[in-house]
Amino acid sequence: MDYKNFLFYLACLVILSARMVFAVDVSADKIINTDTTATQTISEDNVTLTNNANLSGSSGTIIQLGGTTGTTIINNAGATISSNTQVIRCTAACTNPTIINSGTIKVTTTSGGLIRFDGDTGALIINNPGGVIQGVGNEANGHHAVDLGGSGTLINRGTIIRTKDGAPGNNRLHASVAITSADSVVILKDDSILVGILNNFLNKTGVELRVDHGYGRSYFYNTVGTFELSDLSGNRIVKGSATAVGMGAQETVDELLGLRAYNLRATLKRYADAPNPKATIEPFAYASHRDRGRTTLRYENYAAGTNFIYPVVPDKLNLILTVERNKLRLDEGHDITKSSFLIGVNTNDFMELGEWKASGFAAGGVSWHDSSRDVLTNTVITGIADVTAEYDTTEAITGLSITHTYDQKVNGSVNNTWDTDLGLTFSFSHTPSYIESQFFAWEDRNLTQLSIHIGEQLTSMLGDKAQFRLGGEFEHRSVFAGKNQDHAINGIIIDFNSGAFYENSISMNTSFDYALGDYSKAYIRFNGRVSDQTAFSIGASAGLEIIF
Repeated sequence: MDYKNFLFYLACLVILSARMVFAVDVSADKIINTDTTATQTISEDNVTLTNNANLSGSSGTIIQLGGTTGTTIINNAGATISSNTQVIRCTAACTNPTIINSGTIKVTTTSGGLIRFDGDTGALIINNPGGVIQGVGNEANGHHAVDLGGSGTLINRGTIIRTKDGAPGNNRLHASVAITSADSVVILKDDSILVGILNNFLNKTGVELRVDHGYGRSYFYNTVGTFELSDLSGNRIVKGSATAVGMGAQETVDELLGLRAYNLRATLKRYADAPNPKATIEPFAYASHRDRGRTTLRYENYAAGTNFIYPVVPDKLNLILTVERNKLRLDEGHDITKSSFLIGVNTNDFMELGEWKASGFAAGGVSWHDSSRDVLTNTVITGIADVTAEYDTTEAITGLSITHTYDQKVNGSVNNTWDTDLGLTFSFSHTPSYIESQFFAWEDRNLTQLSIHIGEQLTSMLGDKAQFRLGGEFEHRSVFAGKNQDHAINGIIIDFNSGAFYENSISMNTSFDYALGDYSKAYIRFNGRVSDQTAFSIGASAGLEIIF
């Protein structure tokens, strides 16, 4: 054998060896722990292929299932299965294949379809949290990230992305999920991120889209073809595109307005009980919390502001001005910042009813809202859109109360005053119509509510300089108009009627004032409130009052 023939045979041997390396028959359970470019061909039924490494190919399908039954492919966290065309495919009719992905399944250059189960029956694809299925490319024929065949189920808790020219796939040729046979089910769980349309352009029957993002989560999924829609978390889902909107901002209006009315009423009562009250500037801050309920969202509310009270007629008529800033943080990615003011009047003891005296107040103002909410959507490259809105509300609060006072002299230095208070408070809020981006449109809403309260307060004068207060109150509040708020999703009008439109609450307050001289005093005040709507609030104020 001459030298040239030897090199020829050696080259042939190398090529043959390479071909053998790049095509591996898998006829029994297999675990891949080392990076490889070999195509994995499943040749027997009920085989489990587990990947813990980088399984990649430069062309062609990297995992072929053939006509097998019961194949399971597990791609663990940190592992990658990739190709520049197709990644995993049933090359012939296969039955009951399963893919469990916690790592990455992707194409590297142009998409030939990542998971092509268009010829299968009974497939189960589970994309776990942290799992990524990612397809790219701009080819004219188009391929999808996932092709789901007959009676197949896709459960997504991770990320599925299909892009075209760097943008979310938005037509039937470039979809995140494409339905190829009847009776398929797509389930989007709470952690799911989807980029690219949901595609049933063949209008296969019995195809379901089940959304389980949690109550109050807002989402907008662009779909092609017919899907049977359901929301497993209790949200109102709207057909056309699969869309729902969290109602936290709407169902908390009455509750937060009631809290504001309570704080204003407590301020005015405290001012009325002060001896020889003068013009006052009182800063305050409070926080409120509510747990999640069956039809309500958890929230945190933080507020700070200042009360201005000026006696127009001493001991009879006072001018009120309240400025407040709120930050409301709702579950499911919805924040609202509110700036507001109220202006009004307060009158003390304007009528005597035997041993009882009547007082009242009325105030009105405007609040400006800046809203920001996360919307899960397959129409943006991140899978989450930040939707903002600006709107204002007009508010009015008025109240009437009757008070009975009992004076008790304990000793030469301590005098107690017991006040029993019965009252009604009326609150009103008007929200004009406004739009949240291209997703949601809200109709105007007029909400009115009434509360009744009974309270008891002890005021003790400790000598000439110190004053101590301790009080408690029970209140029942109920909404009697404006429970519904119509809104539009995809041009479809639906009405909102969820939340809790009543509240029973118990509140406590305490304060301590100390005179520093004839024209100044220091004070510290605390209040707390709990309700049967699993809500509580804590407030405090402290300061130095100087009379000019």
